[in-house]
Amino acid sequence: MYMAYGWPQSIPLYPGDSDRVVLLRVLGRYLLAVCPASLHLWSAAHHKVRLARLDRSPESLAAHGDNAHSVWSPDAKTVAVLTSSFYLYIYKLQFSGKPLIIGGKPQPGLCLASISQIIVEKVPLANDAFITSNFVCDSKSMLLGLSNGHLQVISWNAEFSDSFKLGCSACSSNRTPTVGDALVFDPPSLRENSDASPAPCCTGNSAIIHVELSVKLRLLVALYSGCQIGLCAVGKKGLKQTSSIRVERWLNTDDAMCTSVASDQQILAVGCSRGVVDLYDLAENARHIRTISLYDWGYELLFFPRYHLDYSSLLYRKSLLGRPIVMDVFQDYILVTYSPFDVHIFHVVISGELSPASSPVLQQLSTVRELSIMSPKSPPVSMRFIPEPTDEGKPKHDTNGSSDLSQQPSRCLILRMNGELSVLDMDDGHEQSLTNSVELFWVTCSQYEEKGNLIKEVSWLDYGHKGMQVWYPSHGENPFKQEDFLQLDPELEFDREVYPLGLLPNVGVVVGISQRMSFSTAEFPCFEPSPQAQTILHCLLRHLLQRDKHEEALRLANLSAEKPHFSRCLEWLLFTVFDAEISSQSASKNQLSQKNEPAKKSLLDKTCDLLRNFPEYMDVVVSVARKTDGRHWADLFHAAGRSTEMFEECFQRRWYRTAACYILVIAKLEGPAVSQYCALRLLQATLDESLYELAGELVRFLLRSGRDFENASTDSEKLSPRFLSYFQLRSPFKRQSSDLRSNSMKELSPHIASVMNILENHASYLMSGKELSKLVAFVKGTQFDLVEYLQRERLGSARLENFASALELIGQKLQMDTLQSRLDAEFLLAHMCSVKFKEWIVVLATLLRRAEVLVDLFRHDLRLWKAYNITLQSHDVFREYLDLLNTLEEELSSVSDLTLQNRPVS
Repeated sequence: MYMAYGWPQSIPLYPGDSDRVVLLRVLGRYLLAVCPASLHLWSAAHHKVRLARLDRSPESLAAHGDNAHSVWSPDAKTVAVLTSSFYLYIYKLQFSGKPLIIGGKPQPGLCLASISQIIVEKVPLANDAFITSNFVCDSKSMLLGLSNGHLQVISWNAEFSDSFKLGCSACSSNRTPTVGDALVFDPPSLRENSDASPAPCCTGNSAIIHVELSVKLRLLVALYSGCQIGLCAVGKKGLKQTSSIRVERWLNTDDAMCTSVASDQQILAVGCSRGVVDLYDLAENARHIRTISLYDWGYELLFFPRYHLDYSSLLYRKSLLGRPIVMDVFQDYILVTYSPFDVHIFHVVISGELSPASSPVLQQLSTVRELSIMSPKSPPVSMRFIPEPTDEGKPKHDTNGSSDLSQQPSRCLILRMNGELSVLDMDDGHEQSLTNSVELFWVTCSQYEEKGNLIKEVSWLDYGHKGMQVWYPSHGENPFKQEDFLQLDPELEFDREVYPLGLLPNVGVVVGISQRMSFSTAEFPCFEPSPQAQTILHCLLRHLLQRDKHEEALRLANLSAEKPHFSRCLEWLLFTVFDAEISSQSASKNQLSQKNEPAKKSLLDKTCDLLRNFPEYMDVVVSVARKTDGRHWADLFHAAGRSTEMFEECFQRRWYRTAACYILVIAKLEGPAVSQYCALRLLQATLDESLYELAGELVRFLLRSGRDFENASTDSEKLSPRFLSYFQLRSPFKRQSSDLRSNSMKELSPHIASVMNILENHASYLMSGKELSKLVAFVKGTQFDLVEYLQRERLGSARLENFASALELIGQKLQMDTLQSRLDAEFLLAHMCSVKFKEWIVVLATLLRRAEVLVDLFRHDLRLWKAYNITLQSHDVFREYLDLLNTLEEELSSVSDLTLQNRPVS
């Protein structure tokens, strides 16, 4: 928000026990606040400074009551206050004349003041009358309304004149009343005929509850308790000359509560208890203008530049005929529809660039179309322009930046209250119904932007009980084609319970909201709204591919290439196209067999050609394959490419997770032998990259398919040993104990033996390099039998040559200050204990400071304890374990034959 003159500030008034403010008024640079027991004078400028204050004494308040009404003289020098006991206080404001200094600078026209009481008088009221209205004043007198319908005039010197009753021309005794005298003007809502009604002053007396004075218009407005309003003329001498104050016109209302006069605009506003305000034109004999409320203040078109939405940048304003029921904008054209169905289309011409550096001017706002449609159908609730497509796919513009008048939209979409969606031709007024039961609709290119709309054919979408539907306007017998695309498919998580709220056609996303059940914060389950995003890019791409517009589809896809939903959208596109291809496969074969015509490039081939331009292609194809029946994979990969070639590309690009998904496809299309070969290559690569979870999946596949392969045909069995001999892949670590391999390894089938060989080579590589954290992850991911391996490699790759160097190296590798490393060490210690591998047990128990394990080991081997003790004490790098030695010594002191020659230093 832009604040033109300042910002809100609070000032302390100290109203005492009551929070009511009797008077709050600004005159010039001063603000006067009258409270029930005090008066405050503040500066109304930028700086809030209290210039004067006067508090009434407790004795005065007890005797005369609180301040009830107040008025400030036009010259800002006198304040009149009427108390609740009808005592009149006159106060004088005196300014010192010495400017205040704020921030080191004098403030001209701002000085301290004093408030002094000069007069206190009891208001003389006769015949049990009492004051019922507010104060009004001019430079010489004040005026009050009384309960008996009279007015009381008081001078600023507290001189009271006799109260008087407002008279009118109709009551004059020296002339015959005419229709034009003392007429009663009713608002249109209350007027039954044009005849004048009797003046209320002739029918009885009512209390005056509100008065309003306009010195400029010489007009006094009196509001009576019976809701009659008298418009009185005031003489040149003002309120002082009471004989000249006579009612010229009366206004009758049912619920008038207050009035206000805008002197400059010559408008009278009457506030009513039903929450509306009636406006009267005082320049035209108090003609009723209109009734306004908080819901209807009149309607205008306001034009702002988008970069500065503030009244200081207002370009133009145009009053409308009434409340618009529908509006839409397309480029330089504005559609406004009034009730019941009157359509106006405006054309805007703006000169200058709409930027902060220039000063644009709205040169012209002309009406180019007016339609009044009489129809028994339901009224419209939404209308949208349908842009006219051109050869370039976008509307033409002239050199001045405004659209060509020949290219103005001639059609629009109409959504009626009953859910009927139709197209209106604004040239001939013809309306074509499309569908019904529609709640929302969107035109995908209703607002053209250079970066956005790349679709030459205009399309729109609607949402109703059928879900989301897309429409493709085209030429021919059926110009409007309809297609459902939001289908219920739990596997792809397309939720039809999402209610759409908006459309982003440039990225192909529908933003909506769904209702979810929540159990988290309440005793009982409750529903909560959940925002959702549904992609429709696949629908637009399929539409373009169906019309052989490959370049446009590629450009549109590039707009969303980096969006999170892009891969999923491509997958959904290929899935829907492939599913349609399968459904129409038998029919297509019949047509080809009958006509013998050369087959055209299918939509599936076009889709695959489009997807090859994006790196997600490999992942998308195999994801679609996994979601469809394997019997149709041959058709999919006939269009997408050979599965082994796609696997090889993923393998070379090190997309191992995607390559692993192709293994099942290769097994189905190329046979188990080829799939095992690819899986073994991929297993070795994933082990080298430490992708142990993926390696575990490959191991399970290889073992399962290997067992199945043993039960295959005789021909396959004959080929297997020769083919699998090629599977002996090399590892970066050369095994040191191949001669120690157990006979059980030799007894395994060639398929399983190949897998076990790769796993053992990798385990040996990790064990030799003391990559123990990776070893643990490898064992957990692949379910490798570590116990059997340790038993076989006790003297091979698992052997520790030197305790001191092993302790130092393993301590550096494991980094025992992290929780995960300690868990890995515990895992290895358990397996070492199961095979009674003493060298590893001592090292791991020392790193973990597991004294109970070491005590149990050393109790049965005192020579090992002695060597352990000497080694830790003789190396400075192991000083951190001296406290562990002390603990072990205390635990082992119960052994009688233990002699300690080198006591550890504490």
